[in-house]
Amino acid sequence: MSNKISAVFMYKYTNTILLFISCIVALFVYKPVQEVMNYYNIPNSLVFNNNQHILSWSANPNGNYYKQEYISQGESLKRFNDMVMIDFLITDIPVMDVVQDQIKKIEERKKTDNVCNYKVIKNEKSDEFILDFIISESTGKAVNVVEWDAYRYKYFVDKSGHKGILLFGFSHRAYDSNTTDFLKSFGQYRRDILNKVRVYQMPEIRLK
Repeated sequence: MSNKISAVFMYKYTNTILLFISCIVALFVYKPVQEVMNYYNIPNSLVFNNNQHILSWSANPNGNYYKQEYISQGESLKRFNDMVMIDFLITDIPVMDVVQDQIKKIEERKKTDNVCNYKVIKNEKSDEFILDFIISESTGKAVNVVEWDAYRYKYFVDKSGHKGILLFGFSHRAYDSNTTDFLKSFGQYRRDILNKVRVYQMPEIRLK
């Protein structure tokens, strides 16, 4: 492969990862509700942690990347407590490369976020990864929002034969005066939800 071709390949490779990562770390950003498209041909509601989550936002930033977000009835994308996310990236990039790039984003955030931390869990049997991390947003010394996320990554082939990386994510937020209580009970909560994320039966998506 010539140097020129290699450079083009690396440019596309890198920018594909950056798109995937930038979309899933756009934290605390309100996304205006437009017409919601169900790209995956799966139910518009999903049950996780004994709660029903309704498809509330979706996007197809480019031809290879899709994402859908589900929140509880009565909550809003601007201020929710729990969210379920399903992202799919059509690619031959190794799963661990995507995880490592997400970690770089978190490491950068740690420089300005005292709450921020993370851990990576690898399932040796299935070659899946779970990245769980906690972040916050503050005004001065007052913590306004604490968000904990569990992202489960796996290699996946959809029913139409598209090959890539499937992400199943769960996000929980606590606001204002509730942040202190959440952080006090965080250890047990984290263990319980991680176990549920680990065994969750991911939906069999099929791109339209």
